[in-house]
Amino acid sequence: MGSCCSKEELEELRRTGTKLTDNKSKMASISNINRPSKLAEKFSQLYESEWSDAFEVVKKLEKYRGESDKAIIKVLFDTVTIAYQMALEKATSEIEKIKEEMNATGGNENEPEEIIKQLKYRRKADRVVPDDDLKQKYQSKVGNMFPHIPCDNPEFDHWNRYRDACLNIAWLMAIQDPPVYLECGDESCKSGDNHDSSRYKEYSNPGDMVDFPVWPATYMKQGGLILQTGVAQCKSRQSTSLRGQSWRSQTKEKK
Repeated sequence: MGSCCSKEELEELRRTGTKLTDNKSKMASISNINRPSKLAEKFSQLYESEWSDAFEVVKKLEKYRGESDKAIIKVLFDTVTIAYQMALEKATSEIEKIKEEMNATGGNENEPEEIIKQLKYRRKADRVVPDDDLKQKYQSKVGNMFPHIPCDNPEFDHWNRYRDACLNIAWLMAIQDPPVYLECGDESCKSGDNHDSSRYKEYSNPGDMVDFPVWPATYMKQGGLILQTGVAQCKSRQSTSLRGQSWRSQTKEKK
């Protein structure tokens, strides 16, 4: 299981006050490649490439034959949501464990801030892929949620690539300081919300109201500036109202 640093490294850092690495050129290079704006671009490319391939593969399953795009899109949206939530939880818990270790071994109350900052900085350079523990838990959870997708079947390699790519980019977002924010899960746009074109592009249908989310919007941090717009299926509030009126009229006629 990966961690930010070993106990020996932590003690050495506390004793000497030196940085955990002198390879500043490597740190600067990695930070530049994986800065928030670049990660947002990669996340958008994931939607344009692997997402599309995975969509076509899942669409062929017996379970989804005859279904609308909505059911398939929900599988893909839930997969990236799980990846981000698990990556963020892992990244946060690592730092919390280090803080607990520092508090348990003494030291002044101002000590952790600079050390934690250095640990986060080094993690961005040395831990650019999720560890095996996180991968296994994530793949297991996704597999349990969607047992009808035969991951071992070579014909579903595009699904596996999408699933794993979601976790890889989610991990890089989670270890930024502060983390890059994905508007997903309970925070995502919901059916019935007003369509905000500054946050979400239309998927295939135009409209002034959200039908369902397709792809999360990306922000510099929670509450920060938007980096990449998400995608949402939309519908017209007027057409929805007219369908409701038609249904009520038909009900009255039957009575």
